Amino acid sequence: MIKVITGLRRVGKPTLLFKTFYNYLLSQGIDDRHIIQIPLDSDEFVDLHDFQKLGKYIRNRINDGERFYIFLDEIQFCPKFEFVLNGLNRQENLDIYVTGSNSRFLSSDILTEFRGRGEEIKVMP
Repeated sequence: MIKVITGLRRVGKPTLLFKTFYNYLLSQGIDDRHIIQIPLDSDEFVDLHDFQKLGKYIRNRINDGERFYIFLDEIQFCPKFEFVLNGLNRQENLDIYVTGSNSRFLSSDILTEFRGRGEEIKVMP
């Protein structure tokens, strides 16, 4: 299941993923090379606003059959992101988490994009 982290702006969605959950995974012995973090609001990742480039970038980082954790923040910057996520979700060794902060992510309608393969995690202030 794709985990969709929803909540108002400034409630800590990226902190939950990029710090708290990241550190938890490391404490459980997960190799940091198996954690793919992409904050799409960063200029470092502006090229990945193209859904085909985003998909290719992630697939190139998956280099073995072990479990990989994918954290995508501000996914709404990538039009047609649902194609990438639905495609990645077919791989059994991926655990996918996404956040966003536009009105689409503030409603449960975003889960329909994943055709029943998504689960919402609400973050409250």
